[in-house]
Amino acid sequence: LGLLVWQDMPAMDLRTPDSAARTQWEAEYHEIIDEHRSSPSVVMWVDENEGWGQYDQARIANDVKAYDPSRLVDNMSGINCCGAVDGGNGDVIDHHNYVGPGDTKPSASRAAVLGEFGGLGLRV
Repeated sequence: LGLLVWQDMPAMDLRTPDSAARTQWEAEYHEIIDEHRSSPSVVMWVDENEGWGQYDQARIANDVKAYDPSRLVDNMSGINCCGAVDGGNGDVIDHHNYVGPGDTKPSASRAAVLGEFGGLGLRV
């Protein structure tokens, strides 16, 4: 047995990041990849989550794929949520479905995955 990790890039807290924030975020993304590149558990880099601070998803996914071609890339976790915009590339189409069954359809070039599910209505 083993653990397969989908490594998220921490999201920015800016809705519309300026060029300095974008440059910093992309530099930190490369640092995270460099820090975890040798881990056999990491199977996918996840660029962005639910549209938080999103910009240039397609370009970023292409950059990450070129920087580490040995891993899968998810250009946007939860493309069906919160105003997220699908970059149209990467290796997966990632939906978030909290209530009820999901039915994410793969495309000709991307597998369908359920990135987040459940957790609503549970009394703790």
